[in-house]
Amino acid sequence: MGTGVLGKLVFPPNYPWEEVAKAGRSDMKEILSLGETGQENRIIDIMSEGTIRICEQLYVTGNCLERNDPLPSRLFQERRSRNS
Repeated sequence: MGTGVLGKLVFPPNYPWEEVAKAGRSDMKEILSLGETGQENRIIDIMSEGTIRICEQLYVTGNCLERNDPLPSRLFQERRSRNS
Protein backbone atom coordinates (compact mmCIF):
# COMPACT_ATOMS: atom_id res chain seq x y z
CA MET A 1 0.00 0.00 0.00
CA GLY A 2 1.44 3.34 -1.02
CA THR A 3 1.20 5.40 2.15
CA GLY A 4 4.14 7.74 1.80
CA VAL A 5 4.32 10.61 -0.63
CA LEU A 6 8.04 11.30 -0.58
CA GLY A 7 10.82 9.55 -2.41
CA LYS A 8 10.86 6.92 -5.09
CA LEU A 9 8.84 3.71 -4.84
CA VAL A 10 10.82 0.50 -4.46
CA PHE A 11 7.98 -1.56 -5.96
CA PRO A 12 4.51 -0.74 -7.31
CA PRO A 13 1.99 -1.06 -4.47
CA ASN A 14 -1.35 -2.81 -4.87
CA TYR A 15 -2.95 0.39 -3.56
CA PRO A 16 -1.13 3.44 -4.97
CA TRP A 17 -0.91 6.83 -3.29
CA GLU A 18 -3.91 8.13 -5.18
CA GLU A 19 -6.20 5.38 -3.88
CA VAL A 20 -4.97 5.77 -0.32
CA ALA A 21 -5.49 9.55 -0.47
CA LYS A 22 -8.99 9.05 -1.91
CA ALA A 23 -9.85 6.59 0.88
CA GLY A 24 -8.62 9.26 3.30
CA ARG A 25 -11.17 11.67 1.77
CA SER A 26 -8.60 13.68 -0.13
CA ASP A 27 -6.72 13.63 -3.42
CA MET A 28 -3.16 14.04 -4.59
CA LYS A 29 -3.75 17.69 -5.52
CA GLU A 30 -4.55 18.47 -1.88
CA ILE A 31 -1.68 16.28 -0.65
CA LEU A 32 0.82 18.11 -2.85
CA SER A 33 -0.60 21.49 -1.80
CA LEU A 34 -0.25 20.54 1.86
CA GLY A 35 3.34 19.50 1.24
CA GLU A 36 4.14 22.83 -0.39
CA THR A 37 2.80 24.68 2.66
CA GLY A 38 4.68 22.53 5.20
CA GLN A 39 1.64 20.69 6.54
CA GLU A 40 3.25 17.25 6.69
CA ASN A 41 1.27 16.25 9.79
CA ARG A 42 -1.99 16.75 7.88
CA ILE A 43 -0.64 14.58 5.05
CA ILE A 44 0.17 11.85 7.57
CA ASP A 45 -3.35 12.11 9.00
CA ILE A 46 -4.97 11.78 5.56
CA MET A 47 -2.81 8.88 4.43
CA SER A 48 -3.24 7.11 7.77
CA GLU A 49 -7.00 7.45 7.53
CA GLY A 50 -6.94 6.10 3.98
CA THR A 51 -4.81 3.15 5.05
CA ILE A 52 -7.16 2.33 7.91
CA ARG A 53 -10.23 2.52 5.67
CA ILE A 54 -8.71 0.26 3.01
CA CYS A 55 -7.56 -2.28 5.62
CA GLU A 56 -10.97 -2.27 7.31
CA GLN A 57 -12.69 -2.83 3.96
CA LEU A 58 -10.37 -5.70 3.10
CA TYR A 59 -10.96 -7.28 6.50
CA VAL A 60 -14.76 -6.89 6.43
CA THR A 61 -15.01 -8.36 2.93
CA GLY A 62 -12.53 -11.13 3.66
CA ASN A 63 -10.34 -9.94 0.81
CA CYS A 64 -7.11 -9.39 2.66
CA LEU A 65 -5.29 -10.74 -0.38
CA GLU A 66 -7.71 -9.02 -2.73
CA ARG A 67 -5.44 -8.23 -5.65
CA ASN A 68 -4.22 -11.79 -6.14
CA ASP A 69 -0.78 -10.99 -4.83
CA PRO A 70 0.90 -14.40 -4.54
CA LEU A 71 3.61 -13.29 -2.12
CA PRO A 72 1.50 -12.80 1.02
CA SER A 73 -0.37 -16.02 0.29
CA ARG A 74 2.85 -17.98 -0.16
CA LEU A 75 4.39 -16.50 2.99
CA PHE A 76 1.25 -17.38 4.96
CA GLN A 77 1.34 -20.97 3.68
CA GLU A 78 5.05 -21.32 4.52
CA ARG A 79 4.48 -20.02 8.05
CA ARG A 80 1.52 -22.32 8.57
CA SER A 81 3.48 -25.40 7.42
CA ARG A 82 6.41 -24.52 9.74
CA ASN A 83 4.04 -24.26 12.70
CA SER A 84 2.37 -27.62 11.96
